Amino acid sequence: MKHYHGAFTQYRAKIYDGEDARSARCAAALPDGSFLAAGGGKLYRFTENVLLPLSDIPDPARSVSVRDGKVLLCAGNSVFEDVLGTRRETVFDEPVLDAAPTDDGLLWVLTEKALYRVQDGEAENTNDAPPGAKQIDARRGEKVFCACRCGLFAKKGKRRHWAELTSEWSGLASDDTRCVRLDGLGFIWTGTAKGVCVWDDGNEWRTPENTSNLPAAPVNDMYFAADGAKYFACDTGIIILKNGKLRYLTYRRWLPSPKVRTLAVNDNGDILALTDAGASLITAVTMTPEQKADYFDALTEKYFLREDGWCVSRRLTKPGDLDSGFLRATDNDGLYTGLYAAAQSFRYAVTGDETAKKRARRAVDALIKLTQITGIPGFPARAIRYAHEPDFGTGDRREWHFTDETKQVEWRGETSSDEITGHLYGFAVYYDLCADDGEKTRVAAAVRAIVDHIIGHGWHLVDTDGAPTTWGNWAPESINGDGKWIFEHGINSLEILSYLLTAYHVSGDEKYKTAFLTLAREHHYLLNVMNYKTRDAHVCHIDDQLGFNAVYALLEYVSEPDIRSIVQMGLADHREYERAERTPLYEFVYARFTGDCGGVSDAARTLAEMPLDLANWPVWNSHIPGLEWDREPEKYGNPPHLAEPLSREIAPICGGAGNPMFCDAGSDEFILKAESNGLFDKVSLAWHNGLSAQNPLIYL
Repeated sequence: MKHYHGAFTQYRAKIYDGEDARSARCAAALPDGSFLAAGGGKLYRFTENVLLPLSDIPDPARSVSVRDGKVLLCAGNSVFEDVLGTRRETVFDEPVLDAAPTDDGLLWVLTEKALYRVQDGEAENTNDAPPGAKQIDARRGEKVFCACRCGLFAKKGKRRHWAELTSEWSGLASDDTRCVRLDGLGFIWTGTAKGVCVWDDGNEWRTPENTSNLPAAPVNDMYFAADGAKYFACDTGIIILKNGKLRYLTYRRWLPSPKVRTLAVNDNGDILALTDAGASLITAVTMTPEQKADYFDALTEKYFLREDGWCVSRRLTKPGDLDSGFLRATDNDGLYTGLYAAAQSFRYAVTGDETAKKRARRAVDALIKLTQITGIPGFPARAIRYAHEPDFGTGDRREWHFTDETKQVEWRGETSSDEITGHLYGFAVYYDLCADDGEKTRVAAAVRAIVDHIIGHGWHLVDTDGAPTTWGNWAPESINGDGKWIFEHGINSLEILSYLLTAYHVSGDEKYKTAFLTLAREHHYLLNVMNYKTRDAHVCHIDDQLGFNAVYALLEYVSEPDIRSIVQMGLADHREYERAERTPLYEFVYARFTGDCGGVSDAARTLAEMPLDLANWPVWNSHIPGLEWDREPEKYGNPPHLAEPLSREIAPICGGAGNPMFCDAGSDEFILKAESNGLFDKVSLAWHNGLSAQNPLIYL
């Protein structure tokens, strides 16, 4: 718990996709925290917002590193020492592939033909280059290791003989070795086509097959940080080994292409990753939960509030750019604005921040406007649109209605239980935590109007055409007697009991308590609530969202111990079924009404993992080894998904009503290729177009 309740590392990514970035072939971090990259005949400096050409160099560039503040560059047929300073150059007869300085002042240089020992500017040819040589590393004296296409080569003996280690005669996982690095203990870490292997320079090998938490992906480059963290550039993204665990940064949120050919890391933990599609500068930021909450609060205020304060997701016109795009009305403006009102009310109750209270009041005002604009007492609109907004005048004209003959404002009907639950949840939390006496009266009137409408129309929402809406149904004859409502049997029973008790709480009118007891006892709605969550293979997540919203008010206001204990049974049953998802709202509500805080750390982890930009990028994660697939959704015509969610850092973006078990989304070209290579046989696909951003407040 300490890790997520204290400070944690967040990443931001900036993609460089111009020709200069695509041509870069090698990179290194400078002491000031900026990065060097080389390629295309140029040496560049990367900072957070700038790619700056520094000088011309030979082409191709093969490697660049920094040692004791000086830059060592291999480009063309030359090795440049202190390339940013005195620029000492050693020229060879053939292209240079890599160079490795030793602790005792030697410099080993690998070319396409030979391995050279360089001392005091004099180069001595010691060995032929192994076939398909790619990278070398060295420690002291003659201790040199070379990654090649046909194994790992190590120098041995005073005659400087190459010893060839292959998968057939050693513990090497694959003969296709791509990179090699020595750690501070002298262990040899080798990146291969089948993952990372660690060798003690004797007879002991550790591989992904016999050691957990060694990367199993094809590894092209490695970087070892001073704090013990290790960074791997892989064909499937970046893998970070830190604190004994693997952390993945995958396509597309973090990288313009999944295949990372090389990377560099500075002392702050920032990463520069180079791919064929461009470069990604991934900066590390340390945040506390309070700081991240402030960040998301400001993000919501800037990007996710439309018109009168309705809280929605954002449509983007440029992928990942929250400054692009627009806000538009949705079918769930009422639901998500209710969640926003509750979130700001909780924020005010905890912090005393008057700004939070004002924002909660603005959201409540927006909800009340939805209930008034229809002209039908107690019937809220799904959404309101103004003539200057995108999509105005479009959509199903049976459900969009102009307010008057000027046709400057329109509202959407066909309101569902989702909106009623969101309204009542937002009203209840605001009423208890923020409202003064005058506001309490206003909120109570809105609550009573909605609940009176439902009661007065036989437990239905009835639209302007006089017909019940599709999902606004809490009638006993349907809930208890119509098999078409089997999936709503429990959740709608919970909702209407919550509505009635909320109305009783804000008004004191006994008619609501009487109606509550009638449904609870005579129509056994309370027994329906005992296990209100229908086992649905984790497919219908909107009902999970609504369930935890509705159960909040029910348990907040119920006073009878017998009733309370039954509702707690339903809550515990629901939470246990959904616990693997680590959804913050669910864990916080469960902890509030049971005293069991065991899932709070899981909730904090989810909030810590949420990416800072919240853009709905394509993602590709099914290459990660050890994923456990749940095939039960196939019974309902859905693709299989994961048994447990991935880190929210790499998973498809979703809120409380989304499916956190999805693995891939929008990366079909990589998914199909992986399937054809036999990497997996099933994959879960999440819909999205990569041009939206999720409002962070819907998590709460």
